[in-house]
Amino acid sequence: VNIQNFTTSWRDGLAFNALIHRHRPEIVDFSKLTKSNATYNLQQAFNVAEQQLGLTKLLDPEDVNMENPDEKSIITYVVSFYHYFSKMKALAVEGKRIGKAWAQLEKVEHEREVSLRNELIRQEKLELLAQRFDHKAGMREAWLGENQRLVAQPRQGPPSPPGPTAEPNGTGDKQDAKQP
Repeated sequence: VNIQNFTTSWRDGLAFNALIHRHRPEIVDFSKLTKSNATYNLQQAFNVAEQQLGLTKLLDPEDVNMENPDEKSIITYVVSFYHYFSKMKALAVEGKRIGKAWAQLEKVEHEREVSLRNELIRQEKLELLAQRFDHKAGMREAWLGENQRLVAQPRQGPPSPPGPTAEPNGTGDKQDAKQP
């Protein structure tokens, strides 16, 4: 579509349909439009704009399909398309930003979950180690108590063999004992 101005270039309706098709190709089958069917093309573009895009129908085919269409009317209508499509693009960009932010949030949340799960596992291991330690400490205390009790008891074994007699010097040597 060759657009040279805001009057006669829009008269056959192809420019309006091309504008819609460029941004929303799924709602206009541009290949079925012909330059010779201007009234149909204009009606198609205006109806799609109103029904699918929610744009107010500012023009009728008769307002455009004439020798010299009103330039200001066409500019006004084209501006409404511009505002709609720029808003649509801004929403798409915003949607992509939200999508990226959401993905980052999910990633961070997943990392936090993994970190918390690992910390929980670490804490459970520490609890098991503490329980084992307490059990071993209890066993050690019982063993020490039993050993202390055994050491504190009087001996009940065979009498000790006679040993060397101790002299006043306290050395216990036999030679010291024989000297007068």
